[in-house]
Amino acid sequence: LSPNGDRVAFANETLNPDTEGLYLINADGTGEQRLVAGAIYNPKWHPDGTRLIFEQADLNVDPTTGFRHIYSYDLGSGVATLVTPADQSSFWFVLSPDGRSLTYISEAGVTQLSVVGTDGSTPVELARGIGTANFWSPDSQYLAYFESGAIYIMDSQGRGKVQVFHDLEDLDLIAWLP
Repeated sequence: LSPNGDRVAFANETLNPDTEGLYLINADGTGEQRLVAGAIYNPKWHPDGTRLIFEQADLNVDPTTGFRHIYSYDLGSGVATLVTPADQSSFWFVLSPDGRSLTYISEAGVTQLSVVGTDGSTPVELARGIGTANFWSPDSQYLAYFESGAIYIMDSQGRGKVQVFHDLEDLDLIAWLP
């Protein structure tokens, strides 16, 4: 649901090239349109309501096993811009509350957590060999993430990493309190 509640974005994951893709529809069910064709995953609204951030499987490989990349789609211009590096698979992104950055997981030999601006600026590697659970603080200044049975916190550029909890077997949720 868009930030102002008037539109819904969704991914049609049919694995049928004629229908799969990123769609937009009015909240009243009218005006459905396909914005981007292809295997799309995890669409999220940018907080300003002018863009959609999503993962797309590489068009030249099997969408269930191939590379994924993260894009920003500008609703005004209709242009999708690659946000993450083209030479690595990037997935499981988490958009910061202020919409300026996102974290994502990539696999370039080893699983790593990185952060990049939603404008596609140069990514910064935050940690290597981690799981996928990571969460932004409400002010977008800090990240918490789960690695090897522990919870860590660091600033949004990977500085000041501190272990705050350990001896966890699994983690479903980290929540920030105001």
